[in-house]
Amino acid sequence: IEQIRRQVFGIGLLTLLGLVVGGTILQEVIHMMIIALAGYQIRPLEMFGYTVLPTTAYNLVFIWPVYWFVQRVLRPQAEPREIG
Repeated sequence: IEQIRRQVFGIGLLTLLGLVVGGTILQEVIHMMIIALAGYQIRPLEMFGYTVLPTTAYNLVFIWPVYWFVQRVLRPQAEPREIG
C-alpha cells in the first residue's frame, strides 16, 4: 500500500490530465479498430466528434471525484504523539 500511496501523491496535475486524455483517445482508437475488424463501416471524423470528444470530456470531469476519494483514502496518517 505504501508504494500505491507514493504513486498517487506523486502524480502532478498536468500528468493526470495528460493520462486521462491520452488514455481515452487510445481506448477509443482501439475500439474503432475492433469495430472495423468486425466488418462494420466506421467514419473516423464522425466517431471522433460523437464518441471520442464526449468521452474525453466525461473522463476529465469524473476523474476529479475519483482522484479526491483515492487521496482521502490513502492520505498518510499522522503519527500518534506520546503524551508525557
